[in-house]
Amino acid sequence: MIDSVELSVVIVNYKVRDLLAQTIRSLRSATDYSLCEIIVVDNDSQDGSEELITNEFPEVRWIGLKTNVGFGKACNIGTEHASGSLLLMLNPDTIISTDTLTSGISFMKSHPEVGILGPKVLSQDGTFQKQCHRGLPTPINAFGHFTGLSRIFPHNKKLSSYYMGWLSPEEEHEVDAISGSCFFIPTALFRIIGGFDETFFMYGEDLDICVQVRNKGKKVWYSPITKIIHFQGRSSTQRKLRSRIAFYNAMIIFSRKYAGSFGTFFPPQLIEVAVFFQAFIAMIFSATRLIPAVLADSLIINAILPVITIIRFSYLGKVNPYDLGNPFIWIPVHILITATLTLPFFLQGLFAKKAEYGKAGLISFGLCMSTLFLAYTMAFSRVAFLISAFLSVGIMIIWRTTLPRFSRLVALFVNVTPKTILITEEQTISMLITKLEREPIDIIGIITHCEYSELAGFPVLGTLDQLGDIITKSRPNQLIIASSTDWYSTIIENLSQGTLKNITIKWLPQNNPHGELKEFSM
Repeated sequence: MIDSVELSVVIVNYKVRDLLAQTIRSLRSATDYSLCEIIVVDNDSQDGSEELITNEFPEVRWIGLKTNVGFGKACNIGTEHASGSLLLMLNPDTIISTDTLTSGISFMKSHPEVGILGPKVLSQDGTFQKQCHRGLPTPINAFGHFTGLSRIFPHNKKLSSYYMGWLSPEEEHEVDAISGSCFFIPTALFRIIGGFDETFFMYGEDLDICVQVRNKGKKVWYSPITKIIHFQGRSSTQRKLRSRIAFYNAMIIFSRKYAGSFGTFFPPQLIEVAVFFQAFIAMIFSATRLIPAVLADSLIINAILPVITIIRFSYLGKVNPYDLGNPFIWIPVHILITATLTLPFFLQGLFAKKAEYGKAGLISFGLCMSTLFLAYTMAFSRVAFLISAFLSVGIMIIWRTTLPRFSRLVALFVNVTPKTILITEEQTISMLITKLEREPIDIIGIITHCEYSELAGFPVLGTLDQLGDIITKSRPNQLIIASSTDWYSTIIENLSQGTLKNITIKWLPQNNPHGELKEFSM
């Protein structure tokens, strides 16, 4: 039981239970955790999140919703139960540093003129996420960003205003907006504003609340005094189509809400046309990445269909349509079957992060057969079409599921096994070594807090606070972490400094030591 709550941490979860658990573990490892309460609002995940979190973290207050109400509304529900004078809005796909809570609480206490404080946010590869240090998406700012002029003139105040490129992210200062993945705000101010605007289902609500805070005469402040890792978009990419629609819808809502504000003169209709155009261009770029897969599928379909058709007509003792000398008999059928079989797979690859090939295959098969049964005049052999569609879909699923495994197998023969350093402890080393027996790795040493020269037959290279020097000397390709000690801040700091560039980082969840290794490049 917490005697005096100063900070209420509000987290909205949606189908990212393992990352959520890692986020809460990093909170537990932070200084001043005893001054906090954690409120998790679950948007009807139905993935075992509640069981995992409430069992491992009994101090967490769990609020389960019966439907996905969106990020902003779920945050508002969570803050209704907050008892701290300060709020920390935190995404479930983040890892905070040991000093994040202390730094945030101390800064907000000593700077009453600040309404929102955002930390420096890093991606899992250590790159700086510019969304935590940005301007407002006015037409002029957006023009500089989307035309690429901000990259040509990164320090020009007019052309790089989208991410305020003329200001150094290594220094603290006032900004227009920060990232919604992690920010501190006084509870009283949040309630005076009315919380997040629930018109925004997902995306845009962080920009909106920054505007509202500034309208109340408070500052929006960026500070690199503390850093976090944000596995950007991990929660939203579980449903990529919905996320993409929500993103562009949020842009339209924001432009309508603040039409004529910020000194702009563009009519809202023109801004909406620009948003739709940007969405169209983004879709085109996404689609071009799938061209090789579409070509492979088309080749499979158009190789199987003639073979099955010829076999079918030979069995019936009839002349097959390919020998009739009229290509207009069979070309339209090939086009129709190819289109109906590839479309669901194309959309699945375009909009879904998580592979659902079985579902795409069923839809492909059903769509193809329904179309051909309706287009009776084109169906010169429904039996041949049925068999061809079934075989084609099966092969399309097989190559998608086996290619990644085959690629990894080839990599084992082509690439040198990665030089690996283990960050672990005496009580977990045996379990970890056993788990890694089948992994193609070269363990060059161990980092641990124990004062041994070796552990389990491997040299001890030093302690975690010496990580930077150890990496520089040993030059590993991979780090594997299985430790109950606080490793978050050390990893975050070394990512920020670029020490861990091009190094794969994996960790073993504490709640599931026999489970799969998690990778930072998720």
